[in-house]
Amino acid sequence: MIISLCVGFLVCILVGVPIAFSMIIASVIAVLAGDSLPLPLIAQRLGSGIDNFTYLAIPLFILAGSIMERSAISVRLVGFAKSLVGHLKGGMGQVVIVSEIFFSGISGASLSDASAIGSIMFPTLKKAGYDPAKAVALISAACAMGILIPPCLTMVVLGALAGVSVSALFVAGFIPGFLMAIALMVSVYFQSKNGSLPPGEKKATRQEILSSFKGAMFPLLLPIIIFGGILGGVFSPTEAAAVAVVYALFVATFIYREMSFKLLYTLLIDTAITTGAIGLILGAASAFSAILSFGGVPDQVAEFITGFSSNPLVFLIAANLVFLFFGAILDGIPALLLFVPILLPVAKTLGIDTLHFALMSVASLGVGLVVPPIGILVLVVCSITKTPLGDVSKAMMPYLGILMLCLLAMILFPPIILFLPHHFGL
Repeated sequence: MIISLCVGFLVCILVGVPIAFSMIIASVIAVLAGDSLPLPLIAQRLGSGIDNFTYLAIPLFILAGSIMERSAISVRLVGFAKSLVGHLKGGMGQVVIVSEIFFSGISGASLSDASAIGSIMFPTLKKAGYDPAKAVALISAACAMGILIPPCLTMVVLGALAGVSVSALFVAGFIPGFLMAIALMVSVYFQSKNGSLPPGEKKATRQEILSSFKGAMFPLLLPIIIFGGILGGVFSPTEAAAVAVVYALFVATFIYREMSFKLLYTLLIDTAITTGAIGLILGAASAFSAILSFGGVPDQVAEFITGFSSNPLVFLIAANLVFLFFGAILDGIPALLLFVPILLPVAKTLGIDTLHFALMSVASLGVGLVVPPIGILVLVVCSITKTPLGDVSKAMMPYLGILMLCLLAMILFPPIILFLPHHFGL
């Protein structure tokens, strides 16, 4: 049965069947090939897989991010970032990284960040003297880092899947996210210093900084409201998502005056389509995982890994390699849904902190999204900018190396992840 499941899934993937349908078809094949499970189990799992209150935050965060994105906040956030760091060596490259920090705290999805930041910053980077391939590589690396800056849809799914507090995951992402951002900024600084990247822009005056801050102030308040409410115990992450929608609507309608009923209707339709796609993946993965569990795959994997080495460090490195590879070919959420149910019990057996393992999984998936030539995030930015993938793959290597070193630091030093959640009692 398990062989039929795996072979069916791989064949579907290779012929280009979407991930969700690949899992459903493989599950049906496995049930029909065996004689232990009833076929209605798949339909039951498709429904029960999305029957979780935490998942209600997904459409709400998607809608809030869409409203803010369509309110021209991207330009305002980039303008503020430019006034802060545009004068540093690397100039507009530094702006890309800081803009992603701001934007990822609003959108909740790396691919949305890549589309918004890529379309705005790529022409600006080229005008500043950046080679197109290096510009795309830097944008992609920044968006890979952005998955750790909450709110994050991947963290919402993982929290429900692993039984980890979504609030704790959100808070745990800050230090690793800023660690990656600082490492990328240092890299850009030294590349500019040795002449491989353009220099900085003219330093903004205090008045220019204040003016750009006023333009970006309301979008920047959104993550402050979300995390202030969560950490203050005022509302849960799911309730925070609802508050985010109300705030985004208020800002878009009454502050920026760029929201109409027609646009809101379009955004609601887009949110429903995206949520439906995610929900189908969640349900399909639930059926797929149930068959894996029935076949004893998690226990077999645990026995294999512990038989090979009982060192938690070896396991974490191996798990990260799994998420890096499958994050590149399957995207983030499907990879989580497939491998967390298998690897998490092993992590617990080895005494690894669940929150540490969970956030490491998110970080690895984020980096996997930019592993050339198959990382979906790199493909998206290349498509937007019409830049050859081969050129970008070469330019991506230094940034990929930096992101990998940051991942290794998170493995070797768990307090990087656990300090803030423990400090706030999460």
